[in-house]
Amino acid sequence: MLDSSSLNIVDFERGDTCIIHKLFPSSWNFDFFSFIDNYYQKPYFRGYSLLYKNRVIGFGNILFFNPIGWLGNIIVKEEYRNQGLGQKITSHLLEAGKALGLQSFLLIATDLGIPVYKKLGFRQDRDYAFFSPGDSGIRKQEPNLAIEAIEKNDLDLVNQLDFKINGEERAPLWSQFKNQIFVIRDKNIVEGTYIKALG
Repeated sequence: MLDSSSLNIVDFERGDTCIIHKLFPSSWNFDFFSFIDNYYQKPYFRGYSLLYKNRVIGFGNILFFNPIGWLGNIIVKEEYRNQGLGQKITSHLLEAGKALGLQSFLLIATDLGIPVYKKLGFRQDRDYAFFSPGDSGIRKQEPNLAIEAIEKNDLDLVNQLDFKINGEERAPLWSQFKNQIFVIRDKNIVEGTYIKALG
């Protein structure tokens, strides 16, 4: 049984990256080092570490693009799971987001996290499919549309398209990756984007 008085959630410190990286299951195929390189100290990122007796045993973060916040990378060290700690981290992220004025929250749930998020009022909105190079069942198709590097004048179009689809103000995110964005164009209209660095 955990001593709840020894639990604490604190702002993430970059020096804890190695410890937190080891918490993620290999099946996630997640490069936490690259994630932190991309998002640490960005104005739309907050990360939090869960401490037990001053040792890091969990993590969660929020990316916020008014009016929506994305909760992510919610993880608890395996030996401390099934004791309500994932819910504790998620609740903390929700409170942090509300303090930032966010109105809606999204996340991508693993099977392990679904019961936790349902208890907190989340509902399933859509399904995501994740693919890796070489996955069987992915049929290679030659696109009918032109895929090309973004042009300077396209950034506003990317922001408008993203807001239309997702309802999020993510211009700072796109600006960060502006040299790595590819657009899908049909008759000079931007129909979609691809940013490899997002993972």
